[in-house]
Amino acid sequence: LHALQQLEAGTPGRSSFAILNNVLIEAKANSLQLTTTDMELAISCTVEAQVETAGITTLPVRHFFNIVRDMPDGNLSIETNDKHQTTIVNNSVRFKIAGIPPDDFPKFSSIDAKSSFKLPQRELREMFKKVSYAASTEESRYILNGVLMNFKRDKLVVVATDGKRLALVETEIEVPKDQETNLIIPQRTVNLLIRTLKDEENKEVKLSADSKHIQAEFDGITLYSKLIEGTYPNYRQVIPSHCDYRIAVDRENFIEVLQRVSLIITERTSAVTLKFMKNKLIVTASTEIGEAEETITVKYDGKEMSITFNPVFLLEPLKNLTSDEVYLELTDDVSPGVIKADIPFVYVLMPIRVR
Repeated sequence: LHALQQLEAGTPGRSSFAILNNVLIEAKANSLQLTTTDMELAISCTVEAQVETAGITTLPVRHFFNIVRDMPDGNLSIETNDKHQTTIVNNSVRFKIAGIPPDDFPKFSSIDAKSSFKLPQRELREMFKKVSYAASTEESRYILNGVLMNFKRDKLVVVATDGKRLALVETEIEVPKDQETNLIIPQRTVNLLIRTLKDEENKEVKLSADSKHIQAEFDGITLYSKLIEGTYPNYRQVIPSHCDYRIAVDRENFIEVLQRVSLIITERTSAVTLKFMKNKLIVTASTEIGEAEETITVKYDGKEMSITFNPVFLLEPLKNLTSDEVYLELTDDVSPGVIKADIPFVYVLMPIRVR
């Protein structure tokens, strides 16, 4: 059932190509190999099974998933005839489903890996979570619709940006000189990896890539995805080399205040103003509906200043960090603001100019 839940995410929904709405089922040796795809992304998993006769077919993945999910506890018997009609039996429950011959199911050649790396599943999952929300959703900015993985100089740097903000996190990893590479992973692939990778330190994921594809292997699951081709912008030049002021703030308290003040916000006026005074931050919002204000204690000993941001863009990094305290670095009300934590993480956000 867990395997099918992951596979369902690899289907495109109601595709005009019927075969893409199906799961490919291959019975061989002592296992079933299940595969779904939408042509851009494929996910395959292997489950143990007692196979009496090897064979292959395809079944509608959502119906197959719903049937397996709602079956009583116990073993399933799955039998397919030469017309690709499949019978699924569990004790007194019996289903018969019409399948499609597998001939037209897309075939994927194995990756001729130019680069290959292993990481703890938890670490990669957390790195993606810390940046993926900043990727662009605008089709016109295709190169920014993905997350950059930069393997270079014994570091993995993961970056996402939509032009209004940028999130970056890095970790140390052994990167042989001949395997240094930049990979732009589609957002949908990243989201699927966040969903399927285990939150366990002792579980590893193997990443393999050529110039056009990436493959992730973990826990009997293989995820195969096209890469976004092109040159990612120079993200380093976006990060300010210096900010004049640094404010330390309790992360969870800051989240709560931003959420409360944002209750007054409308689609027309999605903005909150942060006013910094000595060891004090006043968060305000003003819309056609009314006004909101809340004050919290911070660590700050600079000049009094104000800056305005989109509250959603402020909340997303804060919610995906785990540090007790975060640091806001600012220069003035028109220069980019920076959020940092006690890990190698940087978030750059452009302010809203107030007339």
